[in-house]
Amino acid sequence: MFSFHIQPDSEIPASQQLLDQLQFAIASHQFASEQRLPSLRQLEMMTGLHRNTISKIYRELEVLGLVKLIPGSGVYVQDQRQSPTTPSETTKEPSPQPQAIFDDAIQQLLEAGYSLPQIQQLFTKAVDWRLACA
Repeated sequence: MFSFHIQPDSEIPASQQLLDQLQFAIASHQFASEQRLPSLRQLEMMTGLHRNTISKIYRELEVLGLVKLIPGSGVYVQDQRQSPTTPSETTKEPSPQPQAIFDDAIQQLLEAGYSLPQIQQLFTKAVDWRLACA
């Protein structure tokens, strides 16, 4: 089973850390299509986060089309071959270039008050973590 690591002393909120880790686990197929994700109680015990926070994260993943919530049954990884169409598919526009996405993220962090060294540290930490998990 995929293990989740929440760093309480991180500048990144714990809920964002868990959201990022779940997205990464799904994208890297550590949870297969149609596989049931851990229950709210299981994730609460693994991460120390409140069930309401975890429920909110699962709803965000559902909005992103990564999971489907089945009341009374659980949360399951959405089969990406049957996932809803993305905006770029419906408008037939190409997705933004990676540099544009990166530049936009940096700009948003600058506007949020982060310095360039802090942004560099955040990106480096996130990339290092993903490389370690791969």
